[in-house]
Amino acid sequence: MIRAAFFAILSLSVFVGCAQKEPAKAEPTVIKANAKAKPLPMVEMLADFGIEKWEGNRSVDTVVVHTAHSVEGEPYEPKNVYNIFKKYNVTSHYLIGRDGVIYKLADENDLAHHAGVSKMADGRESVNRFSIGIELINSKIDYPTRAQYIALAKLINDIKTRYDIKFIVGHKEIAPTRKSDPWNFDFDELAILLETQKHAKEATK
Repeated sequence: MIRAAFFAILSLSVFVGCAQKEPAKAEPTVIKANAKAKPLPMVEMLADFGIEKWEGNRSVDTVVVHTAHSVEGEPYEPKNVYNIFKKYNVTSHYLIGRDGVIYKLADENDLAHHAGVSKMADGRESVNRFSIGIELINSKIDYPTRAQYIALAKLINDIKTRYDIKFIVGHKEIAPTRKSDPWNFDFDELAILLETQKHAKEATK
């Protein structure tokens, strides 16, 4: 009971303010052709909430890293996290479980409501418009698992085969007055994995 209550207090702020509607305007797209790439293994858990269909191809140059957990039932159960997103009408494009399993929640071309009121360091606002959101299941009292870091790096490198990704940011970087996630996340470790995986893949070509 005490643990469940603690998780509820920690998580409530994750979802408030993220469901703001944004105009789905068509923009010039930057998508890379990669017909030979093998699909990254993942589980489809497509949301019918928290998304807007985009007219034309969306221009994406940013990945936003989040952390979240459920305040109902087992906090680290992916389906429970999905149901919390549904309750608050928000979603990311991807969700990564503690075991490293990647769940696809929305098509990359969809505008997913994961960032809420947000602003990049370069001054651009409404970050949902030009970003892909990735949630790691975690809490303030835990750390992302090694499996999650590896899966996240693979996913971002996979996304880079389709989009010219220039920025990888945490939620708190674009909404500092509202958000504190990704909790206990090491961006240096992610950077090392991104480079290691990239070079390993190049070596096999």
